[in-house]
Amino acid sequence: MRRLTATLMAVGLAAMLAVSCSTKEKVKSGKQFKCKVCGKVYRDDTREMEVDKSLAKDLKVETVEGYCPKCGDEVVAVDQIQKQKCPVCGVDMGTVNKQVKIERKLSETVPKETEVPVTCSKSKCARVGALHAKYNWDWNTCLAVVDQQIGYGFDETQVREAWGSPKSVEPKGNAKKWIYDNGYVVIGPSGKVVEIKQ
Repeated sequence: MRRLTATLMAVGLAAMLAVSCSTKEKVKSGKQFKCKVCGKVYRDDTREMEVDKSLAKDLKVETVEGYCPKCGDEVVAVDQIQKQKCPVCGVDMGTVNKQVKIERKLSETVPKETEVPVTCSKSKCARVGALHAKYNWDWNTCLAVVDQQIGYGFDETQVREAWGSPKSVEPKGNAKKWIYDNGYVVIGPSGKVVEIKQ
């Protein structure tokens, strides 16, 4: 009796496994990275798995095109158009064609057109450009300095470039008061302007 029961259980288990296996399917899922130049798959993030047949059709191998490490190191020359525009007065000074060499990696996105801030020959614009080249301040700060305008947060160098050296310097608590003919500025302990009087 026991032997018969064991045999029946074994047959039942085998039948269940056969049924469950018939509803499964082996599929590959994930991403494959394919080189645009040589066409080889240079990275394979796919894996084989066993899933229900109902899910198998939804699982696909996605192919992403890029440049493989071998082809990606290729140095290519690209024509680039530079639109030259004065950052001070906004006058358009035309375009310049230049060739740039780039190293192709996983993308071929290269700027074909770019705006290059080049100051024009007007005396004010030239002075702003000279300050930008010397100190690498932003264009608005350079323009303010040329216009002799001082703002909160300006440092000592920016004050000197805008107003020149002070007539005298007086202590004001832990700050310094720079006195000019047309007013004064107070330089705080951090070396920045904290007060302005014009």
